[in-house]
Parts: sequence; structure tokens; C-alpha cells
Amino acid sequence: MTKTATISNALSSPPSTTPAASFVRMRRWMRILGIGVCIYLAHPWGGQPQEQRQQQQQEEATVQVKTEEPVKTNPPTVSPVTPILPEETNNNQPKPPEEPVIPEPPPPAEVQNEPQQSNLRKSNPEEDTPKEDPANTVSSENTVDQPIQQQQQQDIRPQEVTTTNNNDNNNMQVNFHPNPALGEQQQTYVFPLDGSPDRMTKNRVMMAFPENKEQDAGWQAAFGEHMTPCPVTSLIRVYRSDLITLTESLWTLETLDSKRRPKAVGGDEYYITYTAEGHTEPTAIAYIHDWNNGNYSFHFVSSPTAPEQQNLQDLAERSTGTLTVVLEQSCGMGRLAPPLKQYWHTSGAINQVYKLDGIPAPKHIQRFQFPNQDRRINLGQYHQVVMMGDSMFGQFACGDPAPDDPPFKCRAFQSNVFRGKQIEAALQTETMTRPFFVRTHEDLLDANDIALKKVQQALVERSRLKGTMRKGELFPRDGRGQIMFSFNHLRTIQGLPEIIPTTNEIKEQLHIALVIGSGVWDILADDEGAGGQDFSSHLVACEQLILSIRETYPRVALYWKSMTAMHIHAVANEENGQDWIYIRRVYYMSNSRARHLDELQKALMKKLNVQVLDVFDATYYGAHKARTGDGRHYKADFNERMLSWFYTN
Repeated sequence: MTKTATISNALSSPPSTTPAASFVRMRRWMRILGIGVCIYLAHPWGGQPQEQRQQQQQEEATVQVKTEEPVKTNPPTVSPVTPILPEETNNNQPKPPEEPVIPEPPPPAEVQNEPQQSNLRKSNPEEDTPKEDPANTVSSENTVDQPIQQQQQQDIRPQEVTTTNNNDNNNMQVNFHPNPALGEQQQTYVFPLDGSPDRMTKNRVMMAFPENKEQDAGWQAAFGEHMTPCPVTSLIRVYRSDLITLTESLWTLETLDSKRRPKAVGGDEYYITYTAEGHTEPTAIAYIHDWNNGNYSFHFVSSPTAPEQQNLQDLAERSTGTLTVVLEQSCGMGRLAPPLKQYWHTSGAINQVYKLDGIPAPKHIQRFQFPNQDRRINLGQYHQVVMMGDSMFGQFACGDPAPDDPPFKCRAFQSNVFRGKQIEAALQTETMTRPFFVRTHEDLLDANDIALKKVQQALVERSRLKGTMRKGELFPRDGRGQIMFSFNHLRTIQGLPEIIPTTNEIKEQLHIALVIGSGVWDILADDEGAGGQDFSSHLVACEQLILSIRETYPRVALYWKSMTAMHIHAVANEENGQDWIYIRRVYYMSNSRARHLDELQKALMKKLNVQVLDVFDATYYGAHKARTGDGRHYKADFNERMLSWFYTN
């Protein structure tokens, strides 16, 4: 058989079905298939979906067109691939999807504790993304006005109706905007009055920081540990409410940065008052709630120094007056604790004052409720009430000396009040024993001796002037019929008038009260950090001191005097001039820290079952009674009024 015939017969004959032949064919096809896959994957489109291949084709075509395009001598100002800077962004236009500027929303776990925002106007009513809990700080100088979450949103400045309100100082636009939470038209006040951002607020904050602020521990704690920067507030909008009920009468304050963008971070501190025409003191003071998203709600409370019979409804319906808004702190600067401002040039406080005359009175003013209305505390029942503390306690117990008295002698507001020795220290675990407990022992001994002498003298007078006494009374009366010694519980002493009890018998019936407290020194603690952010050492010392006093002096009635408000804006006045920003003593002074400590102390007193002389709210609403240029001490007439709340007569 020839070779040609052999090939022909092989082609015409059926393929072999032996296992060896099948294995050979399978290997041949697998080799061919592998070569094809490698060629496919090596191609630029290999393994890509059709949409990606189309996108890559478009990009390659764009690159090819740009390569072939000649270079122009005058390129356009903004090319298709040039990012738009924040200051060039039109807030009234939505952002293109390919250039997003709003970061991804935080995970839900970080916003579970956000408060309910009823009666609150959001920065963007259409934005439903929950906001991250704000930091208590401002950003660096380079980022202080950079866009933050929810800031690159549509400008919501009210523009429906515009009128002009003329006053003696400035012309201000009055706008009406429908509040989405209340569904009512709201009158809007803008501060500064000309509607332009106030650059002074940012300048006063930035001048506080040291030159090497990035290495400063206070700067790092305040500004370097937070994801969301906080621009300093430069523009304020106040939306008033003219509804009557308290729950619906909340006014809203909205904060904006220097580029007129709504802020999404809280931490500002304000003091807002309304003063009716013809009044020299504020008629109503705002209680403010921080929503921690750039918005604040507030309602008005009458002044604690206003007459109780004042007709608030008539005042709200008929009067006009001045609205005063004081921006004290911004971006949580007032919450920083020692020693974070150790190397700062100033405290970072702003204290910018804005006033608007001729506005209608708030339609709802809540009447101030003075403390101890149930009269559970009556300091008048004690022979002696010891006020143990520093200058705050001394001024709470007595006022300025009489004209004929030496300067160191004060005029006691109540006859049974004894002013103890000054301690001049913050209450910490290191100072609890000495000087606090040692001074307590000394003051109680002195007060006991004074009370004993008063009782003995009164009993002698009773025996000598028996004929001038009325039946059943223990003490004599003077020529005007006034009781010369008015300790009510001593009237129950039995015995003949001519018999004077022994010293021990008198001591058995002495009633001594001790009023203690500490807080101002702890707020104004030096840069060694004695106070701390959580006041943990202070609270431990408070508990130790109270337990020690109760164990050592079980018959002494113990009371705690609450914290008082601390008004940094009262420090900035004509007396201090521009130097107020450099007063080292007030670097850590703020109402946010004072209120925080007050809440911690009251929780501890509730746990220890100690009654509290609560004057914090009165001093908060009574900033106009702070001593000139001081902000933490109060005038004598106001202290006398507050002390009288704890005497039943």
C-alpha cells in the first residue's frame, strides 16, 4: 500500500475510539482552549463588563482628542477638569454628582444618642442624613472656614417677604420665613444688623493660640483630635416665635460661618436678654438649648429681680424694647478645662454684643420661680448659721460695711449668720483635710461660743427685764415692742425667768447649721489642672468632707450651697477695657463649665441626702447683678434677696 492510499484510508475511516486516542484528542483541545483564553485576557478589554469597556473607550477617545488639540494661549478660567473651589461654589445650585463635596454620612451607631429635633429648624430641611456628634472645638487657622459636613448645602436664607425696621442705630432687614417645625411665619433678626459676616469673632479666637500651636497640648486636645472642623460663628439668624404656649414659643438661633454657610457643629455660648423700653434692667432672659448641630432653641424667663406682681401678659402684649445677643464663646472653647490653655495668649472668649431696638416683646415669658417655695429649708430656726467658704460665701452672708464700720467688717443680712474664715483653695482630695476640715472645726467652735454668749446674754436680760415681757415669751422686748432676741425654739425652754440655765444646759439646746460649698475656685483652677474636665477629684473630696463632718459633728445640721453662674461677658466692660482678654484668672471661666459642675454636685448631694441652697438659676438669670467687671461675684442687694429665700419670715 502506497503512502497516499494510507492517508486516504485514514481520513475516510472512522476515528479510533481507543482510550489512548481519546486522551490525545482531549489534550490537543485543552491546549487550543488555553491559548485562546490567554489571548483574550491579554487584550485591554479582556475580562471587563460591557459598561466598563464602553467607559474605557470614551476615556481613550477623550485622551486622544486632548492630545491632538493644539495648545491655546488663553486657556479658559475653569476647564472641564478643574475642581470648583469652596468660595466659588454657588450655594443656590446643587453640586454635580461627579464632584461631591459632602463626605459619607457617619455610621448609625454614632448618632443613636442624637436628641429629638422638635421645634427645630434644620440647616437643610431636605437633608435627612444624621449628623455626627460635633466636636467641642474649632479647627486650625487654615481650616477654620473649610467646608464641613452639611455646610455645602442650599442657602436657606429667608427671602419671601422683606421689610425695613428703622431704629436709632442701624437699618435692619426683617424677613419672614415659614418655620418647617411650627408651620407659622416667623420674623427673622440678623446679627450683625447689616447682614455681613463679623470678622472680629474669628480674630478674637485666633489671637489666643501660641505660635507653635500644632505642638501645643491644648491645641491638640482642642483641635487636633476631631474629624469635623468647626468654623467660628460669624453670622447669626434669630427666628422669633409669637405663639403663646411654652412648648410652642421656642425661638430658634441659627449660626453661620464667615462665608454665610450654615454651621453643623454646636458648642457656642450665648447670653440673650430682652429689655422693655423704660427699664434699666433686663425684663426677660433666655434659657438656651444647644442642639449640637449649629442650631439653638430658647425661651424667655422673667428676671429674678423683677417684682412678683409684674403683669407679664400685659408686658408681652403692649411693650417694645431691645433684644441683646452676646456671643460669649464659639466651638466649645468655653468647655475646655485646665491645663489646656496653659500657653494661650487669651482665653479664646469672644464676648461680641449685638443689639436691636424697637422689637415687640416676646409673646410668652415664663415667670421665674425662686427656690425653696415649699419652705423645706428654714435657716431662721438655728441659733447660728455658719457660712464656710471664700468670698462668694462671705458676700452671700453679709453686705458692704456700714459707714462707721471698718472695711473688714460686713453687715450681716440675717442676725444668726456667722461668716467663717476664708479657705482660699479649691476643694480637692489634697485639700480636704487641710484647710477644709480644719477650718470647719475652727468655725464651728467659734460659732458655738458666739451662740452660747448670745443665749446667756438674752437670758440675763430676760431675768432683769421680766416686767417688760409678755406672758409665755422667753425674751424681752425693746421700747418699740420688738423682741430683742428672736430664736424661736428657745421659747420652749422651761424654768423660772429669774433662774439662768447653766452653760451645759444651754449647750444641750443649741442648734447650729453649717452651710458649705465649693465651685468657683475649682472652675478657675490654675494651669496645674486641679479642676479637670470631669471634676473627679473634687467630687471625691466633697463626699469625704461631708461624711467626716457628719461623723464628727452629728448634731450639726448640714447644707450645701449650689454653684453660681459665671458670666464671662460681664468681664468685658468699660472698667477692664480691651485688657479683659488677657486676664488669666478668667481663662477657664464659662457658664457651660459652671452648669456642668452644678449638675454633678447636685447629683452627689441627692445621693448623700444633703439639702441644697439652690441659687444657680437665679444667678444665671441675674447677670445684670454681677459686680462690675467681675462676672462671678454679685452685688449685695442681690445676695441679700437670695439668702432671704431660705428664711420663712
